[in-house]
Amino acid sequence: MPEVSVLVAVYNAADTLKRCLDSLLSQTLSDVQIICIDDASTDASPQILHQYKQEHPHCIELITLPENHGLSYARNQGIPLIKAPYATLLDSDDYLAPDTLQHAVETFNQHPNTDCVLLDVRYIYPDGHEHGYRTPPFQCMKGYDAFVKSLSWDIHGWNVARTISSFPSTRPAAPTVTKTR
Repeated sequence: MPEVSVLVAVYNAADTLKRCLDSLLSQTLSDVQIICIDDASTDASPQILHQYKQEHPHCIELITLPENHGLSYARNQGIPLIKAPYATLLDSDDYLAPDTLQHAVETFNQHPNTDCVLLDVRYIYPDGHEHGYRTPPFQCMKGYDAFVKSLSWDIHGWNVARTISSFPSTRPAAPTVTKTR
């Protein structure tokens, strides 16, 4: 069974799709399920997805939608395929550092009552300059508090969440969010 499932909704992302998929395939965490949902792309995205699926059939699953419905609809089509205890979303124009998923799983292992691991985000622009969204330091926070802080952008980042099948039996009454990196 994979340790992390990643949903990648794709729509006309031929220019960035290979970088996205390569970043997932090069993770230091060895067992990653990649679920790609092509939302009726009209560029070369479907060909790229089929090529990667052929080259990596053990970890890439592909859904091809007959008509475009948008990002949320596409992601929702992939949810039933999730097999891992942890899941995340990745846009097809984004990519991850090679050890990102490993750090997330290690954080879940160190904090077994955590429901969501929040990581920092860095924007890297074509001209090479970077802009990071750094969340203020915190260890763990209750889910309600994290929700409220996210509404005001006091915390912001990319996350990996526990799937329903992996909740601990001794779960606390309220969900918790833990930050790593």
